[in-house]
Parts: sequence; C-alpha cells; structure tokens
Amino acid sequence: MYTLKQLTQSTRLSDRTLRNYLDAGILHGRKENGIWTFTPQQVSDFFQNETVRSAIQAKNKSIVNDFWNDTHKKTNSACMIWDMPEEDPVRLMHFICDAVNRKEGMTMSFESRQDKSRIILSGSEADIFEILTEYHRQFP
Repeated sequence: MYTLKQLTQSTRLSDRTLRNYLDAGILHGRKENGIWTFTPQQVSDFFQNETVRSAIQAKNKSIVNDFWNDTHKKTNSACMIWDMPEEDPVRLMHFICDAVNRKEGMTMSFESRQDKSRIILSGSEADIFEILTEYHRQFP
C-alpha cells in the first residue's frame, strides 16, 4: 500500500493537486483513519493517465532546471535522469521513495509509462551512487 505522502514525494505534485485528482476520479484510493492509501494497481493506473503524465513531466523539467540554474553549490552534486524498462514500476517507485527518504537534501521525481520508468534524482553524487548501487544489489 502507498500513502498520499509517498505519491507527493514521488511525483512532486502537491497534496492539494492529488486531492483534486481524487475528487475528479483520476486517482482512486481508500481513506482509512484519515489516511489515504493506494494499491499498486491504483498507483500504476494513476501514472498512465495523460493529464497526470503531463503534470509530472513539468515537475521533472523543473528538477533539471533548478539543478542547472543553481550555480552556488557548495559540494559535489549530480542530477541524473534514469530510464529503465521495469516490469513493476510501483515496486521501483517504492524502492526509490524509501531510498530518498533516508537521504538529506535529495530531490526526486518518478514517471511511469507502459514500457519504462523514468526517475530523476538530484542531490549529492555520493547519495545518488549509493542508491544506484543499492538498487543493483537488491534487483540484479
């Protein structure tokens, strides 16, 4: 199960935007004890919606743009666009969200299409390298 907080983190769409998608019937989930939860299938269906895809792509561009325009970085930084064919994009999103949550100062976005997933990570080069290494260790 996934929460609204995980979806806001992985898409960079605001809580309000996601709630508007819920109201419009674009995002489906269940509210229990005041917390919205979503099944992997509901998340996958949400990512396939063209309106959602366009909104996420705009957020993706902003990550790269913000990285490019920040000329005052104090440490080595990296911005990586990672495209990969993934049979289970929700599993990949869950892995990336968990990995980024353990890091300070990282930005991420996740986009899924039927044939691939796109992840954008921005942060310290060491943290990005560590996430890639951990992914390949867990999913050879």
